[in-house]
Amino acid sequence: MNAVASALLNGAILSAFLAAAVWLCLRLAPRHFLNAATRHMVWWMVLGITIALPVFQLPVHRARPAKPVQVRLPAVETTQTIPRISALPAPREVKPARPIATPLPRLPFPIEVPATGWLQPILWIWVTASALLLVRLLIDYAALNRRKRRAKDVPPPLAARAVNWLKICGGKRKCVRLAATDEIDVPVAVGPRNLSILIPARIMVALESGGISDDALDQIGLHEAAHLARYDDYGLLLERVIEALFALHPVVRWITRQIDLEREIACDDFVVQATLRPRSYAGCLANMVELCGVVRPALGAAPVADDLSHLTRRVELLLDTTRRTGTRLLKARLTVVIAIVVALACLAGKTRLVAFASPVVQYAQQHLGPLPALMLPRFAAPQQEPASAQELEGTVVEDSSGGALVGAELRFHGAGMRELAADLETDREGRFRAPDLPAGEYSVDVSKPNYITTSFRLHVPGVAPAVRLIRYGVIEGEATDSGGRPLPARILDQGVMLGMARISVLVKKPGREEFQFLRQTTPEDGRYRIFDLAPGNYALALWYYGLKDGMGMQFYPDNTHPRLFTVSGGEEYRDINFSTTPGLASRVSGKIDLPKPEMQFALALGIPDQPMLPIARTVTEKDGSFQFEKVPSGSYDLFVAGPTGGYTGTEEILAPGESFYGRARIQVAGQNVEGLTVAISAARSFSVVLRSHNSESPEPGCPQSAAISLTPLEPWGIFFPTNTRASFAAAQVVPNLPPGRFRVFAGELGSGCYQLNPPVVDLSSDIAGPVAVELAAAGSIHGVLHAGSARPSEFAVVLLDAEGDTGAEAQIAFPDAEGRFRFEGLRPGRYRIAAPPAAEKSSRRWVADVAHMLEVNVPGGKPVDVELAAPVPAGGHP
Repeated sequence: MNAVASALLNGAILSAFLAAAVWLCLRLAPRHFLNAATRHMVWWMVLGITIALPVFQLPVHRARPAKPVQVRLPAVETTQTIPRISALPAPREVKPARPIATPLPRLPFPIEVPATGWLQPILWIWVTASALLLVRLLIDYAALNRRKRRAKDVPPPLAARAVNWLKICGGKRKCVRLAATDEIDVPVAVGPRNLSILIPARIMVALESGGISDDALDQIGLHEAAHLARYDDYGLLLERVIEALFALHPVVRWITRQIDLEREIACDDFVVQATLRPRSYAGCLANMVELCGVVRPALGAAPVADDLSHLTRRVELLLDTTRRTGTRLLKARLTVVIAIVVALACLAGKTRLVAFASPVVQYAQQHLGPLPALMLPRFAAPQQEPASAQELEGTVVEDSSGGALVGAELRFHGAGMRELAADLETDREGRFRAPDLPAGEYSVDVSKPNYITTSFRLHVPGVAPAVRLIRYGVIEGEATDSGGRPLPARILDQGVMLGMARISVLVKKPGREEFQFLRQTTPEDGRYRIFDLAPGNYALALWYYGLKDGMGMQFYPDNTHPRLFTVSGGEEYRDINFSTTPGLASRVSGKIDLPKPEMQFALALGIPDQPMLPIARTVTEKDGSFQFEKVPSGSYDLFVAGPTGGYTGTEEILAPGESFYGRARIQVAGQNVEGLTVAISAARSFSVVLRSHNSESPEPGCPQSAAISLTPLEPWGIFFPTNTRASFAAAQVVPNLPPGRFRVFAGELGSGCYQLNPPVVDLSSDIAGPVAVELAAAGSIHGVLHAGSARPSEFAVVLLDAEGDTGAEAQIAFPDAEGRFRFEGLRPGRYRIAAPPAAEKSSRRWVADVAHMLEVNVPGGKPVDVELAAPVPAGGHP
């Protein structure tokens, strides 16, 4: 007991000096010396040393040959009473000892403190506090998971943005769920199982009402996704367990606060690197405090205390242009810091400042001389024979320019291994080197912010891989009115949205003529920037209403001939400017026969066959009358829904209970349209059931049930929250829907199960029987590359997702000597594939023109065979 107490006290004192020295060095170091990610690792190392120091303070047993112990008792008077010490050996006759040199004066350490009965209660209090905190941690973790399960999924377009946030931040993780709930106060990323980003319901309402912009949501989402990409959910859970175990250790508490701060700053750096707008992000953080009222760390395995001082520090650093804002570990500088801290730790491990001694031991030391110390065994790990290791080298370059990429991260995963086999980073020449990699098969993920994550498999020993990363495309420009003034993102009056301007990103998928809505962004002082476009074909449209120039929707450069922006990787389209044109505007008015008095209904005007934002919205008066102002000439669909229980900027919230809907086609030709009457009818419903592609039972890897979400294909202007689950066993009814078209999506499927061709239901007429949502196991591609006179190993087979709406990662495969290659674990759907040269010095891009890549339709649950002809120039060499 005394030895443990002494070790804990000495460890706490020495770790306090060590932590203070590290903090002082980090504060005095130039701000460009270390970034937040590196400082985060430094503090984790200090925390590990703080935990380990008490172990080195314990006395250690060293095995020695058994020898008789000889103790010379001092001469004492016969009248003196000596306490009985059962642990002391009996005195015996010994030979005169050899003279010993006089020792040097002892240092005043360790300070010997009498150990009375007060040590044991303190240790029991420590153990009790740790046990209670661990129980509380388990309860809080379970409560957080219950909130995660009760949270409502957001519409699929927002869910796709969450996946894209995770891909922009890089890392191994691919799937994340975005959900809204009113049980939390701040956005939170939850793991480690069933990764989710939870958004407070009040933020979703503020998003719709214009209280925050889409860009702000992207910044929030990127911050939360950065936590998941950095595996902070595991780190925070470990941190909270350590805090509970060392409940009365003040230094551990202080160090974990530093870790919390550096973790948040490191995730802020991800947002800054992706958006290049630190001031805008600083304003977003301040807006979050105003909306939520509290500040908590952005990732939670358990609730933690509020801390406004951390937010102040983060905002100061966001506005500091002199500091280093990279997102990768600075390994060389981290090594230097580790060497210094380890040297200090070794010195501290040999120092004892305080020692607790019992009265018996003190008496023996004073009257009988030095005694053998209490010994504890040292347990040594068994020696293992080192496995044969191989050296692997390679390069990472940018596909569009061929330039070397500095700081690209490569993660090696061995077959059957849960831990990383290697975590490497490229140098200034884009090269990486793994000197001690055991022979075998590996899967490798290559990531860098603003680039598409690329994965491939290789065998060690083997050919040095030359990897080309594909950069995201960028489109930016300005939106102005007819007078050249920047368009406002929103026009508010006492919190009510009176007007808005949005830039919508549309995608044109292979084999389809119509555009599909991808995402939207709001102009900031008239400027907009879309920075995360994967290879594909895109169009831009400006939606606006409530402005001086009226309302409308305008493609770039015009609605007759929309321009397609082809992104193959790294393209930057600048000065894509919009300017509103005032035209002949009319008033549209009418009345709705209310089912009950004083009901309020929502109305929206939309362009036919455009499943995007309505160009205008309004609500009825108490008598059911309505009116739209400044409607340009054209054909529109008028949508009616209600009764409403509230409103936002672009969507209405339906009141609980029975709902009513109506729709009508109207023509506006330069004159006012008055006296409209729109018939309404009760809500509709349909049933949905899960089915396997080949049978009625789930395929391997598919769950028994799945969450169902709906995306409207008409701009009703209302929010359709769906919290329905479908199963293979029985059909589930989806109620309270309008007579329109919806696309049905299945979520929470896991990594090995995918949905085939999301069905579209049309509720304008009755639907016979349940709608089947087909699920299938992952697909695969088995291919052969015909390289002609060249060797297949001189080429790399590149695979891209042809859907173009999630920024999915690229995959590459290196054919064997016979030209065979394969891709496993693919989501069913359409892919683009090509076989460019893999040579490091090749000037040929991997993705030069997506239109000329071979398109492959991958079904679920079975492989598809592909034959590729490699482009071989004259001479037989690429």
